[in-house]
Amino acid sequence: MKKYYAIICLLLIAVNGSFAQSFRKGSLLVSFSEGVTYTKYTTAYKGDGIKQGNVTGERDPLTVEYGLTDRWGIGMNLGGDIFNINSASYYNFESGETNNKAKVITSEITADIHYHFFVTKRTDLSLFTSVGIAGVTIEGKNGDAEYKYNAAGGIIRSGAQARYYFWKRFGALAMVSAYTSQCSTDAIKDNTVGHGISTNITGFAWELGIQYRILK
Repeated sequence: MKKYYAIICLLLIAVNGSFAQSFRKGSLLVSFSEGVTYTKYTTAYKGDGIKQGNVTGERDPLTVEYGLTDRWGIGMNLGGDIFNINSASYYNFESGETNNKAKVITSEITADIHYHFFVTKRTDLSLFTSVGIAGVTIEGKNGDAEYKYNAAGGIIRSGAQARYYFWKRFGALAMVSAYTSQCSTDAIKDNTVGHGISTNITGFAWELGIQYRILK
């Protein structure tokens, strides 16, 4: 009789655990994070290299994910990075700032696939891969003269996420990812600087943030 009680207890624990999982089919997750990105930043003119260097930037994305099954999810990432570079070295123009400092803002919109390989009531560990569109923007003034550079292209990113829920729906997020993006000025007509200069960025990033589960 004790054996039957033990089996029943184990079954109840298993059933209860399946309903208490932090990620499952129908979950809708929204996360905000900030972090640091370490890159190899490269510019080129019609295939000829101009400048390559190691550049560190700030990262600030929004991620949304929906659970297709208890393991697989699809989502979207809206993100961007901020870099400070020497405009004369990388893009052959004077910014007017000390050491020709110029702010580079990158943007990305990706479609994501997530696989949640370890899920408990409070912990959720997953892997993801992403593909999407990317852009690079530099804008400012040198005296009274305005300068503007835009480039567009694509990005591929992959990484891992760890979530821990302090309450039923709210928790913390940690993420690490590697990515590569390539952006050109081929379809851009209103640039005032950097004509024909492409921007390629390859690197990795780590982020910390907050996580909220809206559904399930």
